[in-house]
Amino acid sequence: MKTTTTTQPTELKRVTSRIANAVMAFCQGKSEFHAAALREHVDGECGATAPGSADRVLRSLRAQGLLDYKCINRRDSLYQLL
Repeated sequence: MKTTTTTQPTELKRVTSRIANAVMAFCQGKSEFHAAALREHVDGECGATAPGSADRVLRSLRAQGLLDYKCINRRDSLYQLL
């Protein structure tokens, strides 16, 4: 399906919203998580997503103040929710 310039922002907002909901659901009740587990969860909930989409939306949610986290082991991509 080819999107036009007028529908592309709408489509991007819809997809981002679905990914954001999946990220928020994944973070519920967790204190720590690996980035790979987040990506796996998002792909399972939303179908295949573009590489880095879950990470990008995670950062966006933090920028919006909807969740907070820090990287506690960069090599293992291990994050702690604050």
